[in-house]
Amino acid sequence: MRDPYGRERFVTPVTSVPPVKASAPAEEKTAASALNVDRLLLLFQRRYNILREIKNDTDDLAEAASRHDGVSTDLELEMRMDHLQQCEDNWQEICLMGETDAQAAAEFRRLVLQDPEHAHSSLPREEKLYDLRRKCRMIIRQIQTKDRIVNLQSIHEKSVYYQP
Repeated sequence: MRDPYGRERFVTPVTSVPPVKASAPAEEKTAASALNVDRLLLLFQRRYNILREIKNDTDDLAEAASRHDGVSTDLELEMRMDHLQQCEDNWQEICLMGETDAQAAAEFRRLVLQDPEHAHSSLPREEKLYDLRRKCRMIIRQIQTKDRIVNLQSIHEKSVYYQP
């Protein structure tokens, strides 16, 4: 057999074909759709850092409010609002991870939505995720307590009925 350039090509017949390992489509889908725990850990670490910033902003806000410093209070409220928006964006990104398919949704419910106080795992990455969720919950409670105090102080100072 000759090619268009006049060279002679030799064709060797194929005597054996190596076996091809076929996997079931369901197995491929299961392996590909598993929830990425490392990415989830990264997002919860980021959430923890954002919550710490919100806590610091809340503490600074309480201090500025106790000094009756309106300018500092406004600045602290703006900074806190920015961090709250970052926290919301982070939560949306976390939630999107559980929306890929049914298996990812089931893992998402188990890892993210169940109560972290009673959740334990034998896998170190999952246990670290539960620990981060516990820390985030603790910081949220601290923020809520401090925020409640600031709100009550500001209401009492502006209330007509409050007599110090």
